[in-house]
Amino acid sequence: MLTAEEFANEINVPYPTVALWLRSDKIKGAVQMEFGGLKLWQIPPSMVKGFERPPRGRPSGVKDSKKRIKKASKARG
Repeated sequence: MLTAEEFANEINVPYPTVALWLRSDKIKGAVQMEFGGLKLWQIPPSMVKGFERPPRGRPSGVKDSKKRIKKASKARG
């Protein structure tokens, strides 16, 4: 098993990015374990090969909903 930092080094991505992906549940097979008082992520080494970065940016639909809100507020006032 790899730590989050080891995984980040293997896929050449900054550790904070991997930590965000882990908290967002975007790395399948990753498990958070507690050792003493520390919580550590454990990632299977098999995830390194063929790992695909999650898409960047906002989820689709966010921009559209903001436009709708703007249009609605203009129509009211």
